[in-house]
Amino acid sequence: MSLDLTPYVVQFVDVCFRYMTDWGYEDPGWWIDDIVLNGVIFDNADDLILFIFPPDPLTEFIVTALGVEMIEDNLIYNIDRCTTFILEGNNEMIEPLNSYITIDGYVLVIISPLVGPADYQFEVKRG
Repeated sequence: MSLDLTPYVVQFVDVCFRYMTDWGYEDPGWWIDDIVLNGVIFDNADDLILFIFPPDPLTEFIVTALGVEMIEDNLIYNIDRCTTFILEGNNEMIEPLNSYITIDGYVLVIISPLVGPADYQFEVKRG
């Protein structure tokens, strides 16, 4: 890969690379080696010189709660107890999840960001 930085002559330029994929794909990523400008090697990447994780932007995300029941060792996904919430920023889902769960059941919580990664956490309280 090569980048033409001619429009940025005499300017300070940061070139950043970001590797993102979905949760179902696992790969070690990729590496950058032998950075050359006008035939001169500036970094042969023998040592780790600078490594910065950029902060993930806040994004809206969707929380889907789906009731799941166990009937004779079979999981039954109950679409009658399925709700989708669109949360923006730091909003909280206040509706209790116990309305989705039967005595022998579970609740499946699916977090889906609309754009980019979603920074989220959840807590389960018995009550």
